[in-house]
Amino acid sequence: MNFAVINGYLTFMALLQLCKSQQGTFTVETSSPTVAGHLNGDVILPCALSPKSSAVGLEIRWVRKGLLEPVHLYINGNDNFQLQNKDYQGRTQLFSEELKNGNVSLLLKNIRLSDAANYTCSVLRTKWFGESSLELKVLATGRTPRITFDGRQGNGIGLTCMSSGWHPKPQVLWLSNVGTDLTSRSETKFEKDKDRLYSVRSNFEIGAKDNDGVTCRIRGLQDTELTEARVHINADLFQTSSPWKAGFAVTLLFLLPALGLLGAALWYLWYWMKNRGSEKKMKESSQETTAKLAESEKLLAEGKDMCIKHLESEITQIKKDKENLTKRRDSDIQQIKDEKDKDIRRLEENNLKEQLETAKSESEKLKQECSDLHNEIKNRGYISNQELEEMRLVRANITMSQDKSSKNVKVSEDGKKVRAKTSVRAKTTKLTGWDCAIANESFTAGRHYWEVKVGDIHKWRLGVTSDSDFSEVKDKAKARQYYWALKWKDKKLITVNGKKETELTSKQKASVIGVFLDYDKGRLSFYNLDDTYHIHTLIFTTKLPLYPFFNCTSTEKDLDISSK
Repeated sequence: MNFAVINGYLTFMALLQLCKSQQGTFTVETSSPTVAGHLNGDVILPCALSPKSSAVGLEIRWVRKGLLEPVHLYINGNDNFQLQNKDYQGRTQLFSEELKNGNVSLLLKNIRLSDAANYTCSVLRTKWFGESSLELKVLATGRTPRITFDGRQGNGIGLTCMSSGWHPKPQVLWLSNVGTDLTSRSETKFEKDKDRLYSVRSNFEIGAKDNDGVTCRIRGLQDTELTEARVHINADLFQTSSPWKAGFAVTLLFLLPALGLLGAALWYLWYWMKNRGSEKKMKESSQETTAKLAESEKLLAEGKDMCIKHLESEITQIKKDKENLTKRRDSDIQQIKDEKDKDIRRLEENNLKEQLETAKSESEKLKQECSDLHNEIKNRGYISNQELEEMRLVRANITMSQDKSSKNVKVSEDGKKVRAKTSVRAKTTKLTGWDCAIANESFTAGRHYWEVKVGDIHKWRLGVTSDSDFSEVKDKAKARQYYWALKWKDKKLITVNGKKETELTSKQKASVIGVFLDYDKGRLSFYNLDDTYHIHTLIFTTKLPLYPFFNCTSTEKDLDISSK
């Protein structure tokens, strides 16, 4: 056993125990508890840091349950293949360009059935540790099923549907032409080959009522793993009677009376010879016998003519049937040739389109992955650059007025900056939430956006109010009724909704705040633009004009309304 591997493993476990008590700076997350990959293909085992932060220079270790050596090890800024398990050598890869974004996913190449297992992604840095696990399932789609004929079985015909190369064990269905499930009439057996792949053999008896065709469908674990074969049986194959038998029966029906009469006449002649009497009796008997023989010959002639006519009719019908069968055979042969030509053309077209289809499939897969990643980012509170740019399209040109603002604040000449006056430092003066700079602009409809640079000011307040003049707030109760804001105080973010104040769980400091007012929907949203993170959204109901306001307690630093 490799003692270097054991020593590294023990050291890593010791560090994990040390870090677990100090965990909390970040977490390691997998986007799905289960990942499926196809045999001999490639698969990505997803894993990332949350919140997003660079993983460059950290220790990244992928391990598989039951194995001592790592599946992949990244340490000191490089991949370490010396300690890697030999079964995974040359088959694993991290996305080096994505490490700076916290993406520590692992690419596993040339998947084997033995790769199906639980995998753990661990990330370690000084004083912090995180890990997350997922399960890899390995799938194999078998060959297109082949249907063979087993001859007559009772009143039907036996069929066998065969396919191989499946994992895990597939589902076998027999369906009618209209989709009715006939599987209960089948008998299915599975076998494993030396490569641990399943082969399936399913027996089915098709009857005359199924002559419009049946389908053998084999389906794997995923809906995309589906293949089938269809067979159609000519109704003539289920007929058991022959035309010559009917002809023979009709002929026999006509001959029986004639043969009976002939036998009676012969018996009578024998009896007369045995008991010859007088010449008169002999003559009468002879005349009677001759008459009966003549009648028998007449009946035989009539029966013979009828039999000949019937046989001629049967022969004519047989000739017609032969011609029809010959035409049908020629038609079937031509149809098979046409279908073969179509298959050849289809294969040629598929060969030409194969690369294009593969490219399209990869493109759709990437689009889906991007969409999933976008939804995941949005669900965690982050906003995309596209969403931010859409808000900036409705950026409002906000300017403040000294005349309408509190006497305790100072507005710059361009109306873009505000700070507390120096006199506020006096112990007799206390800056309150009413000491605000009021914007010249007001909004009664539509969507409007502005950004404010708050820097490292220790206390500030931003929002909207229906009061257009804060030089002297006379009716504070009325002013509070239509007053919505976000404030930073004592290193805490607090929302203000009239009289009600609520402390937010997020304590993350921001240097630039984005404010988005959707008047028609009654929503006022605040964003931390340092990390493009959604802070909170206040809901309001009013038909009054709303004025942006700005509160700053610093006498040395300005709140700055950004114009870019």
